[in-house]
Amino acid sequence: MNIAVAIPLVLISVGLFLAVRKGWISGRTLQVLANVATVVGLVAAIALFFVPAPIPSTPDPSPMPTPTRTSTPTLTGVPTETATSTSVSPEVPTEAATAIPTNTPMPPPGTIQKLGKDGSVMAFVPEGEFWMGSDEAADEMPRRKVDLPSFWVDKYEVTHEQFAMFMAADGYLTEEYWSEDGWGWLGKHDSNIPNPSDWEDTRFNGDNQPVIGVNWYEADAYCRWAGKRLPTEAEWEKAARWDYEEERSLIYPWGDSEPNGMNVNICDASVDHTDWEAGCTKDVNDGYAWTAPVRSYPDGQSPYGVFNMIGNVWEWTSDWYKSYPGSDTPFDLTGEKRVIRGASWRWFDVDLRAANRYSAPARPGDDLEHVRTTDVGFRCACDHPCMP
Repeated sequence: MNIAVAIPLVLISVGLFLAVRKGWISGRTLQVLANVATVVGLVAAIALFFVPAPIPSTPDPSPMPTPTRTSTPTLTGVPTETATSTSVSPEVPTEAATAIPTNTPMPPPGTIQKLGKDGSVMAFVPEGEFWMGSDEAADEMPRRKVDLPSFWVDKYEVTHEQFAMFMAADGYLTEEYWSEDGWGWLGKHDSNIPNPSDWEDTRFNGDNQPVIGVNWYEADAYCRWAGKRLPTEAEWEKAARWDYEEERSLIYPWGDSEPNGMNVNICDASVDHTDWEAGCTKDVNDGYAWTAPVRSYPDGQSPYGVFNMIGNVWEWTSDWYKSYPGSDTPFDLTGEKRVIRGASWRWFDVDLRAANRYSAPARPGDDLEHVRTTDVGFRCACDHPCMP
């Protein structure tokens, strides 16, 4: 019951009771008051039934402050649920969170890209085994499988124009580009070696003709300057003759068919000015009496799209000339001769097989022109990935 109504009713009842006992009011007056009390009681009962008791007032809660989200670094490769702390775990270096290497797909065989300081177009040779050597000559035996990592090789031989860039960059004056032996050789003749031999010979010095008249030291120095290296003998042979689709080694870069005037520059009917003319094949005419521009003979390119791996100029490799492992006729000319590959414009078809090996002195000594001849040049290679 509502206390505000109950207290007055109790007081009225007590007052009436005392008034009757003391004789303060008459019977008639009491009757009137009883009637009034009855009416008041009915009103109070109605009020108690229909009017609910007031709900005590409760103060409004103070508004909660809006939470502020503290930025939490998300680590690549780490689930977001665990990255709840605002500090990086000491076990995870910050560098690892910002630079995680990704695996790039291996380029397809023969992919080309300009690489190196000289801007050469290079062809990609993927990793894997290939058949190296042949049964045609003692130094090519035994024929065997060789497994190589991926590498890039110049699509074209280094040109006269490109070698001029090396010279303009003080290549002959900068020791860091040279091997120790090469710098020593150069030091003996620095006043006499401003450039390769036959540099001014108009038969060989077209911008797009292969540079000639360089020994192994000069070829090595150029490749170092360009951010590359000379190819190994195995790399050279794989780039020249391995057919990765048929999984076999070809006789020539273009296949197994005989050389013709459309696929190679050799000693042929166009050569009528040399002492070895009698040894040239006369049933082929390649159109060039001397070296040809390096982009000549697209029909002669290898399965990887590399030009002039046979003919035009012999090419230096990084290897010493020695027998293959397991050879029945072992020999080792390490320290004396380096392997050159590919034959040249003044050689005839007997030497044109892509497995054919030849060598040249690596230490020319005091003879400036030794192996700095008009039919020896080179191309460069580099490991994969190769920096642009």
